[in-house]
Amino acid sequence: MKPAREDKAQLRRLWRILIVYGFGFVVFWFGLFQMNIILGPDVSQNIRHFTGGIVLSVLSVILVWSARRFMDHRPWAGLQLSRPSIGWRALLLGMASFYVPAGIALAVCVAVGWTELTLHVSFGELLVVAAILLIFAFLYEAFPEELIFRGYIYRNLSAMSARWVALIVQAILFAFWVSAMRMIGGVSLSVAAEEFVLFFSFAVALGVFRVVTRDVWASIGLHLGYITFHQLEGPRWEVVTASYSDVVYLLAYQVVPFLIALLLLLAIYHDRVNWRDREPDHPQQTGQESRAA
Repeated sequence: MKPAREDKAQLRRLWRILIVYGFGFVVFWFGLFQMNIILGPDVSQNIRHFTGGIVLSVLSVILVWSARRFMDHRPWAGLQLSRPSIGWRALLLGMASFYVPAGIALAVCVAVGWTELTLHVSFGELLVVAAILLIFAFLYEAFPEELIFRGYIYRNLSAMSARWVALIVQAILFAFWVSAMRMIGGVSLSVAAEEFVLFFSFAVALGVFRVVTRDVWASIGLHLGYITFHQLEGPRWEVVTASYSDVVYLLAYQVVPFLIALLLLLAIYHDRVNWRDREPDHPQQTGQESRAA
């Protein structure tokens, strides 16, 4: 009798994951695409980006809070998203884990002549743009995506299966999610398929940081570091340009930073996580366990 009850509980949890996944997709579809239509063409891109980010972050919090409160009957604390007064350390750890190895790799590429960097603004203007970009990237991508995937979805998957299984499944879901968003934005199916592996690998790295540090703020920081490092050199901001081959880009901007960050993290916390164990999601009150497990 017990296995049948456990199977039903697992099925209910799976449905809750799919519901949040689906509603999360709608939230991002609205925030990324419909807000531009609502605000109109006369509104500047920066204002649209900031407004869209606020909408995405607020709606994501409402979605996850509602799911935890009314579907899971579990406390918010179970997501392992610590209070900002505590989580800022994990946030900075995640950011530094990408900035430092990526900066070193890029410096080496410049030193040996594999790439050239050109700064088009003063150093003070660069810092201002970087600060604005940090805010935009946090609101528009890093916080809402991590809250949904490495927060809610991973939390429920890890209660159903081993940590390594939950890690892989959330990465697959994330890769499909971003690929679908990219296609809605106009990217072809062939390009989205090629990018799928990148999105999957990115989500695995983010998941490892969340699991090992036991704080979603760490994955938010790594996500934020990756986005800002790449977009600061992109065409939109026009503050820094770089010339490099595809191989240099892959090594300096992708493989080396993530590989070093993950190796250091796992070396420091090598005995902290048993990847074969589940993570029990304890109810706020023991009386709730029978209906929400």
